[in-house]
Amino acid sequence: MKLAIPDYLLPGDESQRLAKAAEWGGSGLELCTTPLTGPHRLLMQKDGPERWREWSAHTGVALASLSIQSLVWPGQFPRLEDVKVYMKQEIPPLIDRAVEAGIATVHLPIYDPPELRPTESEAFWMNALTPVIEQAERHVMPLALETFWPAEVCRQFLAKLPSSRLCISYDLGNAHAVKRDPLAELHLLEPVLGQIRLKERQRREPYGLVPLGSGQLDWNRLGPWLHEFGQKKWLILASALPSEQELAVRNQIRFIHSRVQPKAAA
Repeated sequence: MKLAIPDYLLPGDESQRLAKAAEWGGSGLELCTTPLTGPHRLLMQKDGPERWREWSAHTGVALASLSIQSLVWPGQFPRLEDVKVYMKQEIPPLIDRAVEAGIATVHLPIYDPPELRPTESEAFWMNALTPVIEQAERHVMPLALETFWPAEVCRQFLAKLPSSRLCISYDLGNAHAVKRDPLAELHLLEPVLGQIRLKERQRREPYGLVPLGSGQLDWNRLGPWLHEFGQKKWLILASALPSEQELAVRNQIRFIHSRVQPKAAA
């Protein structure tokens, strides 16, 4: 199973985290960048991509994803125009480095800012994403978009963009928290799914994060589907916080391995 663990959950320096990912039950690592950390510091160093590539080859742990999470932080961009500037100036260089390091996919959450009217959302993001898509096309790099939009809206949006690099990063917890049926949406999105983020949230504001298995997701229904998907594409652990202790994180990884299993024979 292709299971990636975010780097912020793993102890040690960069050179140790790939080995820890394997020790804890993962087969891949997701590198993350936020306004607090800035662009992943080692990735942006001159020899950073080469060092990540070498560590990955040495440990046998894949660099599954680069998650660019700056756009989801409230107040990060005071004006809508600031979002477009960030997309044009900051994200293409990160894609360049991801390609050099051998990272499989770039994960980009795009959540509508409060000041963006629903009727303007599609046009805004189509415009803002243009330089990012061009860079992804140039490098043949999959770009996995994460949104709060319903599955049908996601498919329609991708159909209007001239890029074979675009795909969807589907967050189980976010979908269930807004009372959607994750399995039904996964079936609908299957042709355009790039990765699935394993998360559980409570059905209440502010969608409190809870450990896998302690929310309301139906793992009996989801497990076999996720297992089949995870043979080909990446599942990303997304239900743990950086502040959690090692035991809590490893328990969630054990839960994934125990519940994401093939469908039992009749």
